Amino acid sequence: MESTNFKPEVTNYLSARLYLHDFYQWQKENIPDFSYTVWADKLGFKNKSLLRLIINGTRTITEASRKLLLNGLPLEDLDKNYFKTIALLDSSREEEERKKFSHTASKLLKLKHEQVEVKDQSFFLSSTKIPALQTLLSFKDVVATPHTLGLLLDENPLKIEEWLLRLEQAGLANKNESGDWKSTHDSWGVPPQYGNEVLNSYYGKCLEDASEALQFNPETRRYCTMLFALSPEEFLEFKEMESEFSIQVLTKFNHSKMKNRRLYQHTFGLHPISEFQDPILLENDDSDHESQ
Repeated sequence: MESTNFKPEVTNYLSARLYLHDFYQWQKENIPDFSYTVWADKLGFKNKSLLRLIINGTRTITEASRKLLLNGLPLEDLDKNYFKTIALLDSSREEEERKKFSHTASKLLKLKHEQVEVKDQSFFLSSTKIPALQTLLSFKDVVATPHTLGLLLDENPLKIEEWLLRLEQAGLANKNESGDWKSTHDSWGVPPQYGNEVLNSYYGKCLEDASEALQFNPETRRYCTMLFALSPEEFLEFKEMESEFSIQVLTKFNHSKMKNRRLYQHTFGLHPISEFQDPILLENDDSDHESQ
């Protein structure tokens, strides 16, 4: 548990407490007058001594404490899920539970280390079939020739070949001696960026695909719409839940073979369909006063 001048990486730890200890030491070395009390206040702990007790092992990391830590720590989505997993591992006493959380942590590590960031987003997101093609290349049992891939994706083999050559130029795919194409990485990702026109256009294409899929056999597709009210804080909480669910899906269904499987596309969508009530009520009250 030695301090370090480098920012601790959560995925280098199998204990949330050890990570928090080293993260605290790193902040203390770089921020004047930093203390447990300052940090606990910044994270939103009402009991300012609780954070110190958690880190030294006197108190367990409860669900409430875990939420405060997840909201306050500078972690990306996958790292947040990893931290949550090792925090649950720290708190677990049953052997079966510990095995389950340890297995989940291993899967998250595998997912993180294998994932590569797509650089040429303009090309990669120009069609929803290109990410699908890249995904198919990662399966060990797919006969990845332009002809077969064209049949799988209902696309012209010549277009498939053109995309494969572009993926090769981007360092995402290569062709082996037998003529099959394979992905150079098992996992890829495009960082979400607010206002990214290329990404927004891709989301629009995904929604168009979903609309066209309404004509598919109902037994092969799934649609669900829910209406619920959220405050700005609850909206952020929902986004966290959605990110957590995405990671769970990717870890659980991270298959290496396509046998007896089809590639599915799941598109999330969440947007407001009403205004906030309070300003409207206030405006109505003002109008009533003026009319009197």
